[in-house]
Amino acid sequence: MVCKPGEGQELLSQYIESDALLGNYVAGQGPCRLWPYGKSHGYGRVEGFHTIQVHRLTLEAHAGPAPDGKPHALHSCRNKHCNSVQHLRWGNDADNAKDRVRDGTHLQGEDIHQSRLSESEVLEIRSKHATSSVSQRQLASDYGVSQSTISLIVNRKFWSWLKDEIRK
Repeated sequence: MVCKPGEGQELLSQYIESDALLGNYVAGQGPCRLWPYGKSHGYGRVEGFHTIQVHRLTLEAHAGPAPDGKPHALHSCRNKHCNSVQHLRWGNDADNAKDRVRDGTHLQGEDIHQSRLSESEVLEIRSKHATSSVSQRQLASDYGVSQSTISLIVNRKFWSWLKDEIRK
């Protein structure tokens, strides 16, 4: 849904009012409320001068602006389509990261589309670096990545969660 600047908040207010008239919504109570209009990356959105996520607008309308150090509007219900006030809270970067891990939406390693290496290759790189005289430059050439990537892997700056055996 595309709105003129300033219309996003008005659309959200109309949406909340219509739900209240229908008896489907009481602020701060009830199950998930799913935004029936435009979405971006699964999140309800309102477009205008800027695209605004509906869950953020909802939280600002009911709880005020984001407090210092807590810039993210987070979902406790694990449903990014939801804009129920009961399920929203302000949080910081660490809270957001914890929620991504909790919800299974945190991508790492082979789950990242652009990843050039598999877990087994990372373990091979670490093993070869630790037990032989193969240089980082040679490993980089062998695996089709940069020497700096190899350095970050062997120093556990990349793939740091990966221990000495492959996840099952």
